[in-house]
Amino acid sequence: MRCQKGSGYLIWQIYIMALKISTISIIFLVVLIIYIIYSSRMGPLTPRFCDLYSEESKNYYADLVRRLNNFELCGESQYDVFDEYITWKDEMIAGVKGNVLVFKGSDTLQDWAYNLTPHRGTRLYNDIGLIYDEIKDVIREVIQRNKITVLTGWSLGAILSCITAMDLESEIHEVILFGLPNIFTDSFITEYNDRLGRRTIVHNNRLDIFANAMGYGKDRTEVGNTNWVNTPLSDSYKLITRGLGYYHMSYFE
Repeated sequence: MRCQKGSGYLIWQIYIMALKISTISIIFLVVLIIYIIYSSRMGPLTPRFCDLYSEESKNYYADLVRRLNNFELCGESQYDVFDEYITWKDEMIAGVKGNVLVFKGSDTLQDWAYNLTPHRGTRLYNDIGLIYDEIKDVIREVIQRNKITVLTGWSLGAILSCITAMDLESEIHEVILFGLPNIFTDSFITEYNDRLGRRTIVHNNRLDIFANAMGYGKDRTEVGNTNWVNTPLSDSYKLITRGLGYYHMSYFE
């Protein structure tokens, strides 16, 4: 009887513990959803994006990315400064300005739905490679016709810039990236650096959640010449007051 009573008590305790864990998990999930909705008001999921950095950026290439994202999302004529555009699934994804091909970052629900949905492999790089597969013929034609020698991009656009540079290495002289997520495999980065490392400059912020936390726990191997913006840790409160996307868009300041 003692054995049976002890076993029943243990099972009851496990059940109570499971309920507590479930309750904590539900509370955490609700808080997370509320915060994501809140931070999206400060980030690239709404037209609020257009208001964050409406002034000219300090960096010429960051300014081109800002204008492309703003025009695609907000449709205001003042941002229509490009010679031509490349679309994917009826959505603007790149623009040409002189000898520069500019790739935009994720700024719509369609972008984020694609980014977060598994399609192939275990890393987002493989999935974003699918986007490139669908538009690579157009990109090659645009690069050759416009004599493109410089690639630039932010976030998703930084990844697409790397893939494009690898595919069209002989055409590309310079690659400038902003907010590059840590998703490439070490073998890809090694090959990239061997071929294009000296032509590539990466601007990443130490407090950029999206650039640093998307490597699924893997160590970061740097791409090209990576310039780390060392924002003081004391400013990390802005991730709460301004939203998760704040430092991911700080490159446009």
